[in-house]
Amino acid sequence: MWKPFSITIVMTALACTPSPRVLLFGQAGNAKSSSTKHEVYVVPFSHLDRFWAGTGEECLARGNSIITNAIQIAKQHPNFRFLIESDNFVENFIASRRGTPELDDLKRLVKEGKIEIAPLWAGTFQEFPPAEVLARNLVYGKLYAREQFGVDERVAHLADLPGFTPQYPQLLREAEVPFMVMTRMGPRDKSLFNWQAPDGSRVLVWNDLFGYCWGAQLDFSDIENKEKREKLEQQIERVQATTQGPLLMTSGCDLWSPTADLVSNLHALNRDLAGSHFRLATLQDFFDRVANASGLPTVKGEIPSAWPMVGPSVINLWLYDIPATNALLTAEKLATINYALGYADYPQRDFDFLWMRLIESMDHNHDGQGGRIADARKEEYSELAIQRGGEITRDMLRNIAERVQIPISKGVPIVVFNPTGWARDDIVQTHLTIYGDVVPGHISEYKSAVRLVDESGKVVPFQILETSENVSRAVKLIFVAHDVPSLGYKSYYLVPAQQPVTFPSASEVTLNQERDLNNPRRPLGADVIQNDFYRVTVDKATGGVTVFDRALNRDVTKDMVIAAEEERGSHY
Repeated sequence: MWKPFSITIVMTALACTPSPRVLLFGQAGNAKSSSTKHEVYVVPFSHLDRFWAGTGEECLARGNSIITNAIQIAKQHPNFRFLIESDNFVENFIASRRGTPELDDLKRLVKEGKIEIAPLWAGTFQEFPPAEVLARNLVYGKLYAREQFGVDERVAHLADLPGFTPQYPQLLREAEVPFMVMTRMGPRDKSLFNWQAPDGSRVLVWNDLFGYCWGAQLDFSDIENKEKREKLEQQIERVQATTQGPLLMTSGCDLWSPTADLVSNLHALNRDLAGSHFRLATLQDFFDRVANASGLPTVKGEIPSAWPMVGPSVINLWLYDIPATNALLTAEKLATINYALGYADYPQRDFDFLWMRLIESMDHNHDGQGGRIADARKEEYSELAIQRGGEITRDMLRNIAERVQIPISKGVPIVVFNPTGWARDDIVQTHLTIYGDVVPGHISEYKSAVRLVDESGKVVPFQILETSENVSRAVKLIFVAHDVPSLGYKSYYLVPAQQPVTFPSASEVTLNQERDLNNPRRPLGADVIQNDFYRVTVDKATGGVTVFDRALNRDVTKDMVIAAEEERGSHY
């Protein structure tokens, strides 16, 4: 679908002045008249929660009806606008509407800027996923918008996310997404500000003080209600006190479907509500209006989570996210090497599918109306990335390993690969089977003793963990591979030997109880475990643990104990 790519990005910095008091706004879009006190950009949308208000499939089906409804309203009312905030719902709509006039209408409306889609694949958490997943979420969102619609979306709408990692502005800028909307845990006294990452990257953020359901809570279908009008005026005044420019209001909530009443009701509000002007808009319309603002405040650092117990309450959903991410990254690296050497085609379609599903496994919804079925689907996506990523890795390793030269004629080769960006020493645990030249079981020379050697014939310390025999002999062994080159390999060989090779002990254990027979009434002492790097002492009386670093020649922790233990359930 998409080929491996690289992007060189040149960013235009936001125009800022050091003045903290004077705010000047550009004239893009419709400028408000001097008599208008409040200019409000209303963005109709639906928060497309997946896995929350039903199973994943039920939510996607609901999304199809929402998008269909938005298309019909947009065709009837030229000034209607609508936001689709995550592209996995768009993908489902396209897949299930292929060849229909409805799909043609959607593509036309997106190109015309009347329906806005997202530069995000899914609404993932920010605190738990690996950084690679946050980056891929943006990459796949941007690519999908370009491939399917020919548009370059520039506003990330992060509805309902409980918190934000401090590096996110950097990821947004690198993905050419200079604008963002947050709806939880932002500063209570700032609606429009620059959010700065540790590397200095900035994005312009609208902070929704009343949350992503603000417009839906006001219920524009009942605008004649005096109390609701007063509440609307009070809230607009509250938000306006935090910024001197236009206001942004999203109108929708979890899997809400738009209504054409919004068009006529906003027209009536503009007629009857003095001092405010409401206009239907996209997020891009709003940010075009405020992009050149000067003197905006700058916010730095993490936006902490509003849901502090999410991690421990659903640990089953996060167990495999890092292994799954690493599995796909390793598979990509080895597939790229194979492709460059002409050994195999690049499995781009497989990777696209696996990354998209893995991103969805880190969606911000769990324990919802979709119940165990929805949560199980997320677990399946992580496991799928591990399993299929592992298959791709093994295929690519096979292609390379079969071409490795074997300088030692009599021996079972072990090719150790290093997918990291640096030379590496690490523990290798592997399984290998010894076969005879003709009859698999004719391996008598291996049964007396074996040794492990590297490419130069140097003996390498190893340990056999277990053996098994059927038609030949299988061995599970462990050893330390030294200086394996970056994105490269090093070969080792298990060869027959006349007698076993003896190696010094890797570690020593001295237990306090060993002295009990000689002096059973003595005070309790300590258990000691040591190797070439550390000496760990556990005091038998207090349980205190002391760790001595042999390289530093000092204790790195002394008499460490568990002082207390606390368990809490989830607020879910």
